[in-house]
Amino acid sequence: MGGKRKQAYLLKGGEARLQFVGSPPSKSTVPSAIFTPTLENFKCFPNEKYDDEQISAISQALKEANEEVQIEMVGKYDTFYDNPRIYTKVTLPQELVTKLSNVLVDPTISIRGTCKILKREDVREHQPAVRTSIYPYVVYPARIIWKVTDDAEVEFSVEGISLKTQATYEDFKGIEKLAESYKSSGTTHVQLNYSVTLEWVDFTMDFPELERNTFEKLYKNQPFSDCIIVASNKKEFGCHQSILAVHSDVLFTAFGNGMKEFQTNRIEMEDVGGEAVELLLKFMYARKDFLKDLEEKSGQVVLELLQTSHKMNISELELFLCQFLCRKPSNWFSIDVALSFYLFTMNVDSMENLTEKMWSFMRDNPDQISDSTTYQEWLEKEPKVAAQFVLKLLESMHEQKTAVQVDIRLVEEIVIGSDSNSDNSFDNDDDDDNDSLMTD
Repeated sequence: MGGKRKQAYLLKGGEARLQFVGSPPSKSTVPSAIFTPTLENFKCFPNEKYDDEQISAISQALKEANEEVQIEMVGKYDTFYDNPRIYTKVTLPQELVTKLSNVLVDPTISIRGTCKILKREDVREHQPAVRTSIYPYVVYPARIIWKVTDDAEVEFSVEGISLKTQATYEDFKGIEKLAESYKSSGTTHVQLNYSVTLEWVDFTMDFPELERNTFEKLYKNQPFSDCIIVASNKKEFGCHQSILAVHSDVLFTAFGNGMKEFQTNRIEMEDVGGEAVELLLKFMYARKDFLKDLEEKSGQVVLELLQTSHKMNISELELFLCQFLCRKPSNWFSIDVALSFYLFTMNVDSMENLTEKMWSFMRDNPDQISDSTTYQEWLEKEPKVAAQFVLKLLESMHEQKTAVQVDIRLVEEIVIGSDSNSDNSFDNDDDDDNDSLMTD
């Protein structure tokens, strides 16, 4: 399952000039602001289809950004004899980062454009020499001309800038040309022409709402129904074997082979609640209001439906649900639901995008995990696996330098969970590795 990368302009046709001076003093810095977002500069790509709700949310977030938002191109010498550092500095307010991350999947910012090297040239004009009392030597009036060097335009780009409150990027395309200009003698300017884009992964909900009057009547009235699905709450749903078999090759095989559990024409779904079964049948029979009804359900119901679609190999429904969940903002998920989705999808290759979304959510909210009912049940059943998950989470936070308080109970539960079951305990070498990880 993969999404399509969407783009929109935060700024199109931007221009900036970086002013570099040869032989700079120690600890000199040459910043140049290349982007301060405004709602007026936000533009959609032509001939591109967008989700209206996402575009509205982005516009509102930019409009309400009440703190300083800035992207700068910076040249810096720590000492006059050092090679220069050329880097892009990004400053974003937490409120803007949170709002965009809640409505977009994997949002990033990219800067792409060209640069030209401009050299200063003092042109002496044929005018009478000037002698003054303050400066008694002969001075020939001159005017400054900025000339483009013989070098052609050079492309530069800073790709995939993560939405963080503070970040610097020193490795980007075209940096060598900028550094070369910075080291040159005399005064050099670099003319930048560029655009700034906001990018995210879009999981298109290509879900046609077809009028299916015949199937709607079959669903509502159930004439000649020959099969019953029994949900975990013992609620029964009449249906038709032919409809189920068309959507699920698992059920097609089961009905065709006369499997014992299907000989009574009763399908017991002990792990699926009535709401999820009702949605399953609505998807199979009458899709007109399926998405509307799905939006009103809890994460647990959607999880049951996803698990059922995977178990019965209803690939169309499985793909649709993954797209639906990947488009959901982070605040739609509770920590219990996110962990449940993670545990289910982590071993399903076709759901890697959903797994990554759940992982990112838990990495950003580690303080909630220790109070999670799902985590406590998992820790009790599989203490070693649960402990390894927490260590992996801490390691990821360490690599990402995530500035968030980690609940110490997570670490305590690793030890308690491991010691409570000698068969699942870590060996000494693992403990040493874990200690070093925590020290870092």
